[in-house]
Amino acid sequence: MPAVANDAAAFDPVDFYTKQLPLQLAQLTELRDELRKRQGALTAAEEALKDRDDAARLLADAKASATQMMDDAKAMQAKVADKKREQDARSAALDKREADLNAAAVSRETALAARERDLAVKEASVVAAQAAAESAKAALEADRAKVAEKLQALQSMAASLKG
Repeated sequence: MPAVANDAAAFDPVDFYTKQLPLQLAQLTELRDELRKRQGALTAAEEALKDRDDAARLLADAKASATQMMDDAKAMQAKVADKKREQDARSAALDKREADLNAAAVSRETALAARERDLAVKEASVVAAQAAAESAKAALEADRAKVAEKLQALQSMAASLKG
């Protein structure tokens, strides 16, 4: 048969409230503080993970932005290089054209100077020829006058013989 007697010690509320309850409350307070610390640590760890994720996202965005900036810079550098080559080609073409024009101007000036010399020589020869022609004309006029005098003298002689 079962025993009817209670072998367990009886609950003493005074002893519990005076001795055990303050100890258990102190333990519960320590446990609460420990839980707060651990919860704070977990929160800090969660915040650290969140911050790490944010930092990783920011880093990825910065890398993408830097890559885009590098691509843009490379494209701009290529455009600048093309523009420089174009400007160098234009400059070379202009330099060549200037040299050709200078050579043509020198050639024309040389030809003009030669023509001026030839013209001066021809003018001098024309002046000399004109002077010679004038002197020949004067000589011819003198000769005509002499011939006219002789002719007059002959006509006078012929008239005196006729008459």
